[in-house]
Amino acid sequence: MKQMPGGRFRAASARQAGVRRARRHPNGAVMVAVLVCVGLAGLMTLAIVRQAAVRRAEVELAGRALQAHWLAEAALERAAARLAEDPAFRTERWHLAAGTLGAAEGAVVQIEVQPVTGRADLRRIRIVADYPDDPLHRVRVSKETTWEIQPKTARPR
Repeated sequence: MKQMPGGRFRAASARQAGVRRARRHPNGAVMVAVLVCVGLAGLMTLAIVRQAAVRRAEVELAGRALQAHWLAEAALERAAARLAEDPAFRTERWHLAAGTLGAAEGAVVQIEVQPVTGRADLRRIRIVADYPDDPLHRVRVSKETTWEIQPKTARPR
């Protein structure tokens, strides 16, 4: 303290007393702003990762559907070839092991052939292709068509 003229005392300034004043910078507010920004960036990253996972699942499903479609087409061609050899052909079931198709999953294809009532020259072909052979994740493609049996012609010797 300093004595003033007239006997009054005056408190010394904070600087003179060796006391530092508190800084007026809002350190807490900056920290909160940084945490909010980091939190928002984390939420955006999470949303992007989830969207990528959904897209990946969609692509995998489309690939399975395409594989099942081509298995059904192959089975239809197989049924036509078997009917050309033997008009009495009725059924066939394929169990394709994992790795056979170049993938980690196997497949099942069912071919059923039935005569058309009243038409000895027609057969109804039903195809069911499941890929993969897993009841939870499979894609099932079914096809049905009518096929005309061609009469065998004599082959020249």
